[in-house]
Amino acid sequence: MFQFELEDARIVRTSIINFSDKFEEKVKVNISHSLQITENIESEIILYLSFEMMKESEVDEPDKEFYLSVEVGGYYSIQYDDEATMEEMGEQLSKDLFPYLRSAVCTIMGSAGMPPFIIPISFLDYDEDEETQD
Repeated sequence: MFQFELEDARIVRTSIINFSDKFEEKVKVNISHSLQITENIESEIILYLSFEMMKESEVDEPDKEFYLSVEVGGYYSIQYDDEATMEEMGEQLSKDLFPYLRSAVCTIMGSAGMPPFIIPISFLDYDEDEETQD
């Protein structure tokens, strides 16, 4: 079991390439997270939540006409016992930081003159055994 409090959240990194005249609706989206325990202070954790979106192409390389990458970081004070796993903490803290990432992506795309993209909440409940839908 663990308890946490978000102390600070901010956009850490952003990258956008948009050389196409119009926004393509067929895109590939990836969301991932990583946890970092602050050195010598076991009660502080930094979570990085990353979002990537690119035009879907037939090859595995990102399309050079459209690419968006946004990473937000959350600095947490946390109390946990030995039963709490890093995986559980990563999942829960990701759900807590998700609205910040969602807002950043929507704002960045709108500011770039593209239709805002709102990340569906269903990304929070993604099950690796389920297939992604178009």
